[in-house]
This record gives sequence, C-alpha cells and structure tokens, in this order.
Amino acid sequence: MNGIGRLLDDPVVLRLGLALMHFLWQGAVVAAIAALALVALRKASAASRYVALLAVLAVMAASPVATYLVMSAAPMPVEARPSPTSAPAPIAPSTTVAVPPNGAAPGPESEVRAARPGLHGQAVLASLRNLLPWVVVLWAAGVVLLSLRLMTKWRVIGIAKNVSVEVAGDRWGLTMETLAQRLRVSRAVRLLESAAVQVPTVVGWLRPVIMLPASALPGLTPEQWQAILAHELAHIRRNDYLVNLGQTVVETLLFYHPAVWWVSGRIRAERELCCDDLAVEACDDAMVYARALAELEELRAVPEPALGAGGGSLVRRVRRLTRADEGRRSHLSARLAGAVALAVVAASGMGIGLAGQYAGTPAAPPGSGSIASSVAVELAKSPWPKFRGGAQNTGRGLGSGATGHVKWSFRTGGVVEGGPAIGPDGTVYVWSYDGYLYAIRASTGMMKWKAAVGKPSAINYMTPTPLVLSDGTVVIGSVDGYVYAIQAADGRTKWRVRTGGEEGSLAEVVSAAVGPDGILYIPSRDRESRDGGTLYALDSSTGEKRWELQLGLMQSSPAVARDGTVYIGNNHYGFCALDGRTGRIKWTLPIWAAGTPTISDTGDIYVGGYGLGPNAKDRRAYAIDGAAGTIKWSSHIVKRSESTVMSEPAIGMRGLVYFASSDGTLHALRGSDGSTEWDVTFGKGVLPTPVVSSDGTVYAGAFEDGVGKLVALDGMTGQRRWEAKVGSGLNRSAAIDSDGTIYIGSWQGDVYAIQ
Repeated sequence: MNGIGRLLDDPVVLRLGLALMHFLWQGAVVAAIAALALVALRKASAASRYVALLAVLAVMAASPVATYLVMSAAPMPVEARPSPTSAPAPIAPSTTVAVPPNGAAPGPESEVRAARPGLHGQAVLASLRNLLPWVVVLWAAGVVLLSLRLMTKWRVIGIAKNVSVEVAGDRWGLTMETLAQRLRVSRAVRLLESAAVQVPTVVGWLRPVIMLPASALPGLTPEQWQAILAHELAHIRRNDYLVNLGQTVVETLLFYHPAVWWVSGRIRAERELCCDDLAVEACDDAMVYARALAELEELRAVPEPALGAGGGSLVRRVRRLTRADEGRRSHLSARLAGAVALAVVAASGMGIGLAGQYAGTPAAPPGSGSIASSVAVELAKSPWPKFRGGAQNTGRGLGSGATGHVKWSFRTGGVVEGGPAIGPDGTVYVWSYDGYLYAIRASTGMMKWKAAVGKPSAINYMTPTPLVLSDGTVVIGSVDGYVYAIQAADGRTKWRVRTGGEEGSLAEVVSAAVGPDGILYIPSRDRESRDGGTLYALDSSTGEKRWELQLGLMQSSPAVARDGTVYIGNNHYGFCALDGRTGRIKWTLPIWAAGTPTISDTGDIYVGGYGLGPNAKDRRAYAIDGAAGTIKWSSHIVKRSESTVMSEPAIGMRGLVYFASSDGTLHALRGSDGSTEWDVTFGKGVLPTPVVSSDGTVYAGAFEDGVGKLVALDGMTGQRRWEAKVGSGLNRSAAIDSDGTIYIGSWQGDVYAIQ
C-alpha cells in the first residue's frame, strides 16, 4: 500500500484529477455556446453546422489538456504524511516557516498559511485533495471499460469483413465506378455483401470497404441502391471514417460529461446530412433517395466505429430532402460557421485562463461541403446531359432495367442524326434536320416546346447532340454556322454566336463539350472547303470567344478530362491533346480518329481509327496514355477493307471497352491489353454507338431483315437479352435515364423511349 499511497500523492495524478473536475464547468460553458451557435446556424448548410460542431468538440478535447498545462506551472499543495514504519520526526532544518510581520512566534495558523496556494481558489481545492486521486482512478476505470467495449466492436466488424462477407455481384461494379467518378473518389473501394450488417456500412480509411446487407438487397430498387451507395461514397470522399475515429477517442476520454456525448451526437447527425446532400447531387433525385432512407428505417443498428446510411434522425433527414427551401447551398453560412468556431475557441481560452492565444478554426471557403459548385456554369447534374453521357464520354449511365418495351415515340420533322440529352427535370432534348430543337416530356412523350436553331438541312455530315448546362441553358450547334444557347424553361434564345466563315456559307457545328471551368468546346466545319474546320472555346455564360484553333476536319465532339485537357481527332494533326484554357497543343498522334474519344477513370483514352483516306489501313481500336500521349495498345478489330471504327467506345464492367464497327460487329475488348473478350456480328451494320447501363447491359443498334432494332446484350458474354423493333433504323448514340429508360433517334425522324 506504500507504493499506492505515493502514486496517489503524485502531483501528476493530482493535477490530472483537478483538470478532469475543472472540465465539468468548462464543458458546460462550451456546450451552452454551441447550443446558441446552432440556433444561429439553423438555416445554414449542414456542412457549416458540421464545421462549427467539430470546432466545439476540438475545444472540449483541448480544455483538460490546457488546464493541466496551466496548473503545471504552479506548485501543488502537498500535505506531509508520516511514514508507517518510523516514528514522527521533528521538523527538518530545511523547513521554511512563515514569520508574522510583528515578529511573534509562528503559531499553528501561520503554519497553515505556509503552504501558499499557487492558483486562485487553491485553498478550496486543497480541501478536496484526498478526493482527486480517486477521481483519477474512477476516470481511468471508465476509460478502460469503454476501450474494451470499443475493441469488442472492432472485433465484430473484423469478423464481418473477413468471415461472413462475400463479394457483391457484378451488377454493382459499373454503378460504383460511375458514382466514384461523379463524387471524385480516387481511392479503390471494395464492395462487399454481408449477412452480418443490417444497413450499408463503410469500414476503413486507407482501404475503405462498403458492406451491403444481404437481407436488404431485394427490398430496394436499383435506383434506390445507387443513391445509398452514393451516400457511402460521400463518407469516403470526406474522410468521415477518420473523423469518426477521433470522435470515438474523445468520447472515451471524456465519457463522464453529458455535453461531450450531445455534441458528438449532433456531429454524427450533421455528417449524415452532408452525405445526403452529396448523394442527391450525384443521383439528381431527392425523392428516390428519401424513399430509400424510409426503406432502411427498420435496419438502423450500425457499429459505432463504422459509418452507415441509416444514421441520424431519419424523420428529419427525409423531411429535409423533400423540402425545397432547405438551406443546403448557403455560401454565407460557411463564414458564419467559422465565426462561431472562433467564438467558441475564444470563450474556452478565457475560461481556462491561458496566457497565450488560441488559433481559431478558419472559416471554410464559400460553398465548402455544399452541393453548390464553385463554377458558375458547368455541365448539368442529370443522368445524361450531353453526347455520350458526360464530360469524359464514357457512354455509361446510372439507370438499368429496360426490357425492350416501347413506352412512347415522338415524330419530329426531319432525321434525328445526333443523340438525345436529358435535363435535370427529366426533359429530353433532341435536334432534328428540320432545323428545330425539341423539348419532350420524358413521362408522356409530349412536346414542351420547339425552338428554331438554324435552317432545315438534308446534309448528313452533322451529328449534333444538345448539351445541358447547370444554369438551365441548352447549347446546340446547327448547319447555319451558329451556336445557340436556348433557355430550358421556354425555348427562347439566350445567345447565339457565329463560329466563322461568311454568312450563308457552309458551317456545320458538331456537338459541344464543356470543361470544369465552364468553357464550351465546339468543333465547326466553318469554311466552304469540306476539309477545313476550327475548334472554338466559348464562355458558356455569354458565348464570348476565348480562343480558336484550326484543326481541319472534325466529325465528333471533344472529350474533356478532369484537369481540363481537351482531346479531339482531326485531319490536320491526327489525334491531339489541348490545354483547355489556352488552346495550346500538348501532344499529337498520327491517328485519324473520327469518333468521339472516351476517357477512363484512370485517364486512359479509348478511340477508334477511321480507316479512310490517308489512313486507309488504320482500322484499329486504340488505348492512349492521356498524360504522356503514347499508345498503350492497338487492336486490329476490323477485317473488311471498306469498314471503319467510326463509333465512340463505351466503358463497361470489369474494364471492358466496347467498339462498334461499320461491318456490323460489336467488339468487347479488355481495357488492359486490347485483347478480344467477345464479338457479335449483326445484319447490315451497327450504326448507333454502344451505351452501357448500370447493371452492365450493353445496348447497340442494328439493321436486320430490313428493320431497325435496339439490341440489349449481356456485357460480359455478348449474349442477346432482348431486342426492340423501331422502324427503318436508329441513329448514333442513345441516352439512358436514371430509371433505365433508353431514348434514341431514328432515320425517319422519330424519337423512341424504350423501357
């Protein structure tokens, strides 16, 4: 017991006990400030409240440490204890005794005053001296118990990962890749299926894993599961697992204060709201996501070290998702959150009495953590806003489940050569050779409006597809040499820009692309010579010209990488990469690529060789290193001399890339080396370029037995699943909606909705 007694009398133990007791009032003060701050931030974004609450929890964690350091600078009152093995000894010669000013002999009262308090209120604290060591003992016991509880939960999670888990089916692979691209998640994420979890759960930080509950898989639609997966990927993007681990540490060390648990619980609730915002941004359908949350209401038990979509107040989350006035996009709220964080730190610093100044948490930049973009105008957040789906032209969508039933058809006044685009509100936009841009209601196939863009034409060189921007503008080129910006609400012209050449001269504008900074890239065959053409860079808000570059003949839309690099094929330089801001050529390759290039998630470029003119023997599929400008592989997939690889590639599951050739063959190549996985030959040709749904189904057009068909194939085997007959023939590229509906134009001028 002698050793235990000395341990309990150790100044370190006494200071620790005192710091723990001081935190009782310090934590209450900080929590009161946090409550007032949340009232001020009640209309702010969830991300802003999250930042403020993290600052509050950080101050709570730092308060006992700061208090301990302050007390370390002052002596602790230590009472002399007689040794149990020796007789009481006289006062040692070195003992200092206070002498009263009047010279009187020191008495008991003056001896008591000899132990002068080092901090304000030390006399009161000294009377509690015998209690402090036991405070530390009880605190340590609580920390040990909670640590054991946490270790047990870690063990349960480990068993769920390593024993009871099997890899989820291939149908999820493409959905994960697409969502990761949209949410800018660069780390590899494993998707597992487990009977040991009740809700979708994220585990791990360096090597994150999403665990799906096997029992719940049949209960949700594919669209609802896409939204739930987007929520889990949002946790990974935000590094929430690491933050949650820090929270758990603070809860374990300061378990005895209710305010810590309250603040930590609010952090977890706001974290779920932040991920809800990102999930809705990625999937563009708040109602589908809200219904998915409701389905998970009864499956909400998530181990604390993990993160799940069922966390937080479900009623609040669903109500918030269905309210249009919810302030999720406030820019000022981020600054207000920063000011609140500074106020909490300053108040805590005064309470502790530190001489130094606390460094307050800086305000988050405007829009930080919000679904509002920092770019004024960018590509619309919709299932298919442009040709080939998105900026990287992958040809894959988030929807699936089509069975080949023609839901409706809409007749335009001319050939529909380009592909449809889908707006955020579900409107389908198509351009026809009658010179009109059509806006069609996806639910009924009825026309909302049509806008004259150029003039009617019978020339079959044009393949324009509308491009939908985030501000509600639809951009389309035409045969009159103008680029038109049309208001999605009413079809009125917002602006139009002449791309070049004299008024009335031959000037065909191909499908536009848009970069991450809002610059439009538009190829135009703008001279009387069919061999001439210019790539224009325009401001998407005003149409103002940024730069132009003569590249010769261009027959397809550019692809734009995440870093703003623009890739396009042309007959002057072959295939080239451009700096999107300046138009400077980064590199060129001697490949005449007539089709639009496709950019993979790893930055590789897939493109087909045209196989005509000076490159008559170039009928290959290519994979190009986008950064270095070098060919990784090429595959001679077309055997007939009169055939070409003119269609755009589509990226499917397990790294497969699909090319269609004009000899009537659809090729599935392995993206790693270009070897053939399978190929399927149709009747007289494959005209529309292939697209891929979220379950890996490949859709391609064919002309067989005098009838145009949309054919659905198993992406892994090439086996035909179904076909839909759609008149005389289909044109170019289809679009896939979030519910799996496929929209495609035809030679006779019809637009089909196939579900």
